[in-house]
Amino acid sequence: MLKRTGRSVVGALAIATAVVGTVAFAGAGTGTAATASLTLVYNCPFPLIGNQDMSVKIDVTDLPDSAVAGQPIPATKVTATATVPATATQGLTLVGATTVEGTAKANTLVDNAGAAHNVVADLVVAKTNVPASGPFDTVATGGTPPLTLANAGLTTITVGNFSTTLTPRKADGSETGLGTFTSDCTLKPGQNTQLYQFTVSPASVPTTTTAPTTTTTTLPPTTTTTTTTAPNDPLRITYGVNGSSTIKKLNSGLPLGPGTLATEVDLMAGKFEGDLALPDTSGTFKLFGFMPTTAKVRLIPQMRTHGTITAGAVTARTAVGIKLTDVRVLGIQVVRPTDWCQTVAPSIVDLTSKPGFDPLNGGGLTGSYSIGEFDRCGLVTAVVNGTIPGPGNTLDLQIAKQ
Repeated sequence: MLKRTGRSVVGALAIATAVVGTVAFAGAGTGTAATASLTLVYNCPFPLIGNQDMSVKIDVTDLPDSAVAGQPIPATKVTATATVPATATQGLTLVGATTVEGTAKANTLVDNAGAAHNVVADLVVAKTNVPASGPFDTVATGGTPPLTLANAGLTTITVGNFSTTLTPRKADGSETGLGTFTSDCTLKPGQNTQLYQFTVSPASVPTTTTAPTTTTTTLPPTTTTTTTTAPNDPLRITYGVNGSSTIKKLNSGLPLGPGTLATEVDLMAGKFEGDLALPDTSGTFKLFGFMPTTAKVRLIPQMRTHGTITAGAVTARTAVGIKLTDVRVLGIQVVRPTDWCQTVAPSIVDLTSKPGFDPLNGGGLTGSYSIGEFDRCGLVTAVVNGTIPGPGNTLDLQIAKQ
């Protein structure tokens, strides 16, 4: 039920693939032969479905077995592999993505005998096919420019957080409702983040001095190109709706559904709109506490259902008019389908999602509302208004993606 929250989802859900760009280290020494591997868990925000934990395996080659102070060490080569969970796959599939690709910037701390160097690595998330369901692996590769270490002594390489920019695409190459989005992922606490350590030797004393040669290079003028991306269509999701409502004054339940909620989701804005349709329903209660009564009820939408999606949680509002189409007391019909017998003002219903709600698949929604005065119910108008209207009525719905 969402207007995301047509582009949303889950996805934005593609952030999972970005985790692969999590680590890179600028390093290597006079002899680069060592390798290192480390697996870490990150917490990444996903559009629509909220924060998700992601495990990333980092493999680094060409690490220095040693280095010399004052001498640059070449870059290492980094391969980061992340297994995208099935939930993220579902979100990507939901927005029509068949591939995902992008870039990442990873933060690494090089502690050179007390001197800290914050190294930012640029990586590329390879174009990866998105399966119809289930987890899949994404791979990011890249490296860093050479780094010169000034201090002699023990030097450690520690992995940090990362930021990724991803673009899911449809089969024709166009962008999905998620567009291109950036997400900042953070390390889960309590992990060993040290990737590697080596020793930097003191610099040797030079015996000769060579005058530096200065070369001046004239660069061509820079041309700036501005690209405008056309807005994407909203993501459209239809949910089946079932549930019940409890009328407080009557202390009676009213079954609802099966109905539908056809939504349009703006994934990037985290907003949605939708059209709620519920069939007529019937309830039984005892009028004045002892007279068996049956009533057929029609809920008439007075506005589009609309709301927001934040970290997978939903808040929504809708408004309905309540019409009694057939009321029988002791088997005697007192309200007929041809009577108007409807609330004068619509009931405003505010809904919130229950724990475990998944915008991609649905879940539970609860809310409360007031029922206003009825009009044109014939001879029983006063009786109806004395037994039904009032606050504190509740709604409990279960929605599921169709």
